[in-house]
Amino acid sequence: MVLVGVALSLPVLGVGLHDDDFFHRLALSGRAPEFRRDLWSLYEFVPSAGEARRLIDHGLLPWFADPELRTRFFRPLSSALIALDVKGFGDWALPAYLHTLIWFSVVLWLVVRIHRRVLPERAAFWASLSYAVAGAHAATTSWIAARHVLVGTAFGLAAFAVSLSVRDKRGRAALAGGLGSAALLTVGFLASEAALSAVPLLLSELWLGRREARRERIQQALPVVVVTLVYLGLYAVAGYGTRRMGSYVSPFETPGRFAVTALERLPLLLGEAFLGVPCALGQLGGVLRWTLWGLGIVSAVLVVRWFRHAVAADTTRPLSWIPLGLLGTLVPFVGPILDGRVLAMPLVASSMLVGVVIAGRGVGARVPRWASAALLIAVCGLSPLSRVLMTWVSGQVSETELAMVSRAKIDCPSGGRVYVVNAADPAIGLYSGPLFRLAGSGWRSWHVLTVAPNDLELEARGERSLVLRTLGPRATSEFEWVQRASALAAGTSVRVQGLRAEVIRSSSEGETEVLFELDEELDSGCLVRWNGGADGFFESLKLPANRALKLRHEPGPLGI
Repeated sequence: MVLVGVALSLPVLGVGLHDDDFFHRLALSGRAPEFRRDLWSLYEFVPSAGEARRLIDHGLLPWFADPELRTRFFRPLSSALIALDVKGFGDWALPAYLHTLIWFSVVLWLVVRIHRRVLPERAAFWASLSYAVAGAHAATTSWIAARHVLVGTAFGLAAFAVSLSVRDKRGRAALAGGLGSAALLTVGFLASEAALSAVPLLLSELWLGRREARRERIQQALPVVVVTLVYLGLYAVAGYGTRRMGSYVSPFETPGRFAVTALERLPLLLGEAFLGVPCALGQLGGVLRWTLWGLGIVSAVLVVRWFRHAVAADTTRPLSWIPLGLLGTLVPFVGPILDGRVLAMPLVASSMLVGVVIAGRGVGARVPRWASAALLIAVCGLSPLSRVLMTWVSGQVSETELAMVSRAKIDCPSGGRVYVVNAADPAIGLYSGPLFRLAGSGWRSWHVLTVAPNDLELEARGERSLVLRTLGPRATSEFEWVQRASALAAGTSVRVQGLRAEVIRSSSEGETEVLFELDEELDSGCLVRWNGGADGFFESLKLPANRALKLRHEPGPLGI
């Protein structure tokens, strides 16, 4: 199974750097004094409010970003591993992806061991195959910056495997198992918060899947619970996590909104876990999002029902804990933007359900043949296809982003400030600035004026002033709220290095008309637009005198 899973991931070796990879390398390069990080803190993108203001001034965050924004994650081990890649191989991506596949191999090996320990032989085979070919792994294997999920998952799975190895043990052996699991979880917490997903899986199996006396179960559970609570407490006290980020919903800051978000996003995640349909497609909204939501609900209800039928008469292997374990691994991670990355651990449980259903029979209970066949088609057809396609998309995004520098037709002189008119796609709005800084462009700053996915109208107001309007109902994307929690109200004035922005009109979706007063004259070649298409590029923009210029919305590398 390890070889099958890795073979399906080999296309990632052709993917280059993209997205957060540019921030990581910029932080280590020394080319942006305002964005320096040591080898332990590469995932601390915006560690404080003061840092947010400094990044806004230099254009690494847009002018409308919340000055109280904080995006800070405690991943020192994963950060050091990326710094090791950069130290050894610079910007050469191939060795870094090979490094990622090593961690993926470890995860697959542990999953196979766990499945064999928990399930009957035939069900364990199908469960392991389901996990190995799952489409969601594209998100963690085809993006170097997402490797932290695999590292945290590997140690979380190792903790779970240790817990399973001391089944039916008593006394010191049970306590040693609990301490061993806690120690491995601690290392996992140093790599990624993804290791947290192992805790509900481990505890649900320990409490509902065992026949040991309560004392032995408490001996194994207590060290794990203590380590987890200490980690969560220190995480909060030290100021890690996100603040003032609209795209991330915290269960602690806004529990009501988190509950609603969980109802919206859980079915999308379950749809990918069972059917291989990428939950990221839900970000496109509209009918597609609700169609995927319905598929997720139906697939989850049917799979759990078939699973219960298959194991109902089997008294030798208590497996009723698995659906609860799956739910426990998912709920804490419905807050971030929808992405298959969060499924690395939940897939361990969902693949168990799938494996039992495909195997088709428990002791005295039968699963409909069409049900097994339907899941088999999803496992062997849709999931690997999704994996290959999503990896290809990552490769295309990387290719387009890396070509931004060579294709650019920008006349702004070295030492000038670049003002990007349209940057709706996150590949442009979030990552073009650090990419050009990393390439040594020589510009003082790179300011994004709007990320609205709308047609735009520009009107010159003198040599250094312009008005930017969105045409039609103000649209938005989930990525816009990575940088702020709410739109700026009409009348708000923002001053950053290089420009002053005054919001004239606004809606709940974002600013609809803004007056910009720039430090550079408009004819200096520093006003830039994204020219979309298959071979998109940046080009300098000249505004005609005494009349407005309309610009059609140009999708970027991610199609936004």
